[in-house]
Amino acid sequence: MVAHINLRKVYLTGLLLFVSFSGPLLGSTPHFDIELPPSKAEWQHFNKMNPSQLRALWQFQAERGRGSLAAWAWQWRLGWIRHCALAAKLGVCPQILDQGLIDEAMVVRAESAQVLGQLSRGRPDKALVKKLATAYSDPRNSRNGSPLFVCDRIIAALQTIGDPYAIETATKLANKHPLTAQYWSKIQRQKP
Repeated sequence: MVAHINLRKVYLTGLLLFVSFSGPLLGSTPHFDIELPPSKAEWQHFNKMNPSQLRALWQFQAERGRGSLAAWAWQWRLGWIRHCALAAKLGVCPQILDQGLIDEAMVVRAESAQVLGQLSRGRPDKALVKKLATAYSDPRNSRNGSPLFVCDRIIAALQTIGDPYAIETATKLANKHPLTAQYWSKIQRQKP
């Protein structure tokens, strides 16, 4: 009888540990520590979430006072931008992408510019072109007077949008520095 009780106790303890370490139960919101880089398990779970789960996660964090992209560690922020590239209909993507364009991390700014260009491919959007031009002029996007790779991503995003206003804006921005002018010339030749 004692062995049977101990075996049951071991089984229940094991089951509790399994449930607690295996992640959130179906339908519940995962409790990521968004201020820290994601663990491998958290990252895998985050990348497997569907749009409904992602909206719930964003809402959950917003209700906790963390409704801006800046509240998340940069790896999470980059993940959100990439999710928006795949499922722009998350509802929160316009807000996330706008915040990403002015993010503290250059890699997030660059990825956001690229995704905005992809999502607006072939669709005139003067407001977006102006946002991208403003982002291009962000002092954090250059060092010692030379543009950093985020400027190339912004110019490429403008080319992807492709309407005359976006192309004109990209040309003006690119001609501000020989490196971006060279890059602009290169991507213009590669244009299909």
